[in-house]
Amino acid sequence: MRKRSEGLGGRIAWLRHLSGLSVEDVVAASERKSAGVNPLKESTLRNLESGRKKDLSLAELVALSAALDLPPALLVVDFLRPFDASGVEPFDRLGMTNREVMALFPIGSWDEIGHGAGYKMKQLVGKAVLIENSLSELSFVMRSGQNMQFKYEDLRLIVKRRAVTSSSEDIRQAWEEQLTAADVLFSIRLYHLRSRHQGILDGMASMGVSIPERIKEKLCGVFSWSDETSLLPYDKAMSRLANLLDLSDEHALKGDDDSKLARVIIGNAGRLLGEAKRNVRRRFPHLLRAYFMISCLIAVAEDRPEVMSRIDFFNLDRALREVTWTCGLPSIEKGCSDADYYEEPLSRASNALSW
Repeated sequence: MRKRSEGLGGRIAWLRHLSGLSVEDVVAASERKSAGVNPLKESTLRNLESGRKKDLSLAELVALSAALDLPPALLVVDFLRPFDASGVEPFDRLGMTNREVMALFPIGSWDEIGHGAGYKMKQLVGKAVLIENSLSELSFVMRSGQNMQFKYEDLRLIVKRRAVTSSSEDIRQAWEEQLTAADVLFSIRLYHLRSRHQGILDGMASMGVSIPERIKEKLCGVFSWSDETSLLPYDKAMSRLANLLDLSDEHALKGDDDSKLARVIIGNAGRLLGEAKRNVRRRFPHLLRAYFMISCLIAVAEDRPEVMSRIDFFNLDRALREVTWTCGLPSIEKGCSDADYYEEPLSRASNALSW
């Protein structure tokens, strides 16, 4: 029996020999099973097995798995070392083992799907697109959760230091009042990040893909830092924000009407900046309050691309430059105005398969 070699190419060659197939047999099987749709090329297979080609495209992976009648995961990961790190992105970024990666592809063999070659290929590609996109997003959520902790702690530290070192009682009080606003701001941001995290998991579950419990715990642990802070549940944070803004209708911040929410944000931003402009003697306290309140309002809409696209961030940054530049406060975060940012992974996978 041929000795198993290391690496992707060696694993493919070993599996081919175990199947009793020559390179020509695999290429012919790929042509037959794919019905001529993106069949595997002989040069591709030879380059893979020799090590000249180091990776596989999605189409090549599907074609090769069809030809060998093996699940794609067996080609991608080293199934004889189930507890080793996969070494394959994006799974490796989440610390997934080979066994956990294989569990994401619960297809015993190509023929078990029971449909034509075109359907089989589309089904496998769809699942691969979903898994890759979803795991990449989960990895992003993990990094964002960690970064959010640092941003929250840094902002509170800036506020506390400025309050202690303020030269006047008026300015000291203005800084101290913003500690509550900082909690509201990050309570809202954390809620959106948690919602995104859960949405990704739900999207994967709807396609029959489950993340290993160990990885779920690792992902949820990213948010554990918030348990030891003064951050609020989302509903309480929204109520507190409405009180800070003196809004009579709290539901104006929670409705599904993008146009209405955009008007609320833009209108209140204009009012807050106008108050700072009119109160020359107390300009700084008013401007500081405007900075935190506008940041909170924009955080409310950060998962609403249509609302975010209507906000003039350039002029907002200019109007608030006095507090951001002189006090070391971060510029108002834009969240993400990209419509794909909060799109369901399942929907995105479907869009990728509209061929």
